[in-house]
Order: sequence, then C-alpha cells, then structure tokens
Amino acid sequence: MKPTSASEHHLKVSTRSCLLATTKIVGLSCFLALSACANETQQTSLVQAAQATTIQVVTPQCAYPDFNVAMNYRIEAWGVPSATFNVGAPLLVQSRVSTPSYLSIYHVSSSCKVSRLLNNVQVTTGQIVDFPLKESNIDLIVKPPAGKEAFYFVATLKPFEFLSASDILSESGHIASIDLSPDQFYLRLESARGRIDPSTLSMTTLHTEIIQH
Repeated sequence: MKPTSASEHHLKVSTRSCLLATTKIVGLSCFLALSACANETQQTSLVQAAQATTIQVVTPQCAYPDFNVAMNYRIEAWGVPSATFNVGAPLLVQSRVSTPSYLSIYHVSSSCKVSRLLNNVQVTTGQIVDFPLKESNIDLIVKPPAGKEAFYFVATLKPFEFLSASDILSESGHIASIDLSPDQFYLRLESARGRIDPSTLSMTTLHTEIIQH
C-alpha cells in the first residue's frame, strides 16, 4: 500500500470538513424553509379561523300588515313631523277618534318587538292624543335599527282587553313590553276583531320608518 502523504491527508480532512459543512448548511436551509412553511401555515390557519368566527349582524325581518276597521267611527293617526323618524330624534305620534271612546296603541318595532303604548285611554270626540302623553313627562328617543315599523290604534266604546297578564313581560304606566312575536300579536288582534261587534270597534295602522344617517 502506498503511504499517504501529509498533503493528501490534509486534502481528505479538508474535503470531509467541506462535506460536513455543506451538510450542515443544507440542513439549516431545510430547517429554515420548513420553519417558514410552518409559520405561513400557522398564519393562514389563524386568518381562516378569524374569518370563520366573523359574525354577521342581520336586522330581523317581520311583516307589518294593515288592520283597518271603520264602520260607525274612525281613527286618524300620523307621525310628527312625519311618518319618518331619524335615529336620535324625539318620537311623537298623534291620533284622534271621531267619537268618545277608549283608545289603545300597540307598536311593532323595526327589531320585531311588540309593545303596548297606551291602554284604554278615555278620549273625547276629535281630541288629539299624543304619544307619549303630555302628562306622562316621558321623552322617547328614536333608536336603531333603521327600518320599517308600525303603530296599531284600537278604539272601542267600552274598555277592551285582548291580552292576558301572562303576555306582559314588564310594565310601567301604560307602556308594556309584550311577550309575543309579531305573528302571535297579529293573531290576537285578528281574534279580537272577530269577537267584538264591528259597529263598536275602530282600528287603523300607521306605517312608519326609522332612518339612520
């Protein structure tokens, strides 16, 4: 066997060192590439998770049918200054009945909540009735969401109730929050209309809209 010279030995050692260094560099490059891929995958997963948890707020939609009865007398109703209310502005609606009667007002809001605003308030012929009542010292401010809503006016010759105590969620004076969906309320109103002599009943509907600028 031919003896290895010192220069050849040095060359082999250098070659081995270069191979080891190259292997380390390649390994480090792969590690960095894998780390970058892992970070990119993690960021993509976080973005997808954020997108998946995005909640879209949808304004409830409900119907606002007409309930109009006027056989022997009638109700007129209007918004002040108009039937369009701006968010943040005071709420005021007015009405009058063409005969002495007992007036109730119900409201289905743009968020599909049902309320009773007046309950069997005794009125005289042609008397303009404000809601809120002037004597109540209540100022109501129009709140979002924007959208359609309706006020239902019922006048009878005698005090008349078609809601039960269990239908009332909360009450303060004439104003009450009603534990009925709009559809359930309309069924009650339709049933009441069928139970009472139409000559002693008057109903009208005021359609309004809330605007948010």
